[in-house]
Amino acid sequence: MSSSSASTETAGMMNKQMLIQNTLFLHPSDGPGTLMVTEKLIGAQNYRSWRRSVEIALSTKRKLGFIRGTVPRSMDDANLQEQWDTCNNLVIIWLMNSVSESIGKSIMFMGTAHAIWLQLETRFALSNGFHKYKLNKETYGIMQSGRSISEYYTNMKCVWEELDSMNELPRIVNITQEVVVFLNALNTQKEEQRLFQFLNGLDDYFSSQRSQLLLDTPLPSVESACSLLQQEESQRGWHPPEKCWEKIGYPVWHYKYKQGQKGKVVVKNCNGNVRRTVAVVENSSHVVFTSKQFEQLMKSLPHFNQNAQEPTEMDHPFGEANSTLEPHNLAELEQSASEPVSSHDSPSHEQTANDNDEQSEEIPVAPSIPEF
Repeated sequence: MSSSSASTETAGMMNKQMLIQNTLFLHPSDGPGTLMVTEKLIGAQNYRSWRRSVEIALSTKRKLGFIRGTVPRSMDDANLQEQWDTCNNLVIIWLMNSVSESIGKSIMFMGTAHAIWLQLETRFALSNGFHKYKLNKETYGIMQSGRSISEYYTNMKCVWEELDSMNELPRIVNITQEVVVFLNALNTQKEEQRLFQFLNGLDDYFSSQRSQLLLDTPLPSVESACSLLQQEESQRGWHPPEKCWEKIGYPVWHYKYKQGQKGKVVVKNCNGNVRRTVAVVENSSHVVFTSKQFEQLMKSLPHFNQNAQEPTEMDHPFGEANSTLEPHNLAELEQSASEPVSSHDSPSHEQTANDNDEQSEEIPVAPSIPEF
């Protein structure tokens, strides 16, 4: 009695195991939203990555044969036919949920998952020759462009992996010592080529590290080079180029700030009633000229035309601009600067226009006037 019950239990477990391994088996938790494909198909630009994601997801459900056409529908058993239809429709729902809305509408009325798969392959799969050319061109066209080393390497790695998936080598049955040496040399050449591609796209910020890596014998792998560059990046405190003080200039409080840096003076002449407020900013203090003082100063500058209608932009060092002042103009300017500033022109009061034609603008000029 006990032996027969044990054999019955064993047979039941075997049947259950066989049922689970059957491609027509559906777990109670399987439903339309159980297939997790994060990237939706939007067109030819992401078809290959989408296809790979769907194949991996369906293989975990043992339903990969439905899109490949390797699971035929039974012609005799009605129960198996119903089970096959259920699995096929579930795979169709999974495919529709993993594509964009417009593509989903175009495959909604197709009967089998295999037919849908073939149509998507025909519509969006590019020829291998064109796609290989595009990917190989990208390997030398991808640049770091201010990104972190991790982001840049990830971008390159995606292109390399896609190229590897398109370059399938034949299987070798008899592996000899000569074959092993040949495969190792082939792999070394591929690693060197990828290292050169990776170093080619680095920013000039890492030029010294790039030279050091190329001097190593033997050359490091791409992963080792990426790790070393990430360590250097963390030690330097990486920041994007648009925030680099060496390129955009140091702030006033920084010890590398230079007082004699070149400034840009923009002068705009208008025929309307315009009140000018000329401010000289040095550190935190403000020195203000009146309109009369400013006119006398601008007459002393070279190439100044009061009748100009368009903005004039002059990039000169402040020292060079001040060296053009004549002695008599300097005396007039000093005499005018000693005159008290009226409340009408004083910057302590906000100069507000009485109509739409009046406006004010601040124009930085030289902080000091050289003595002759």
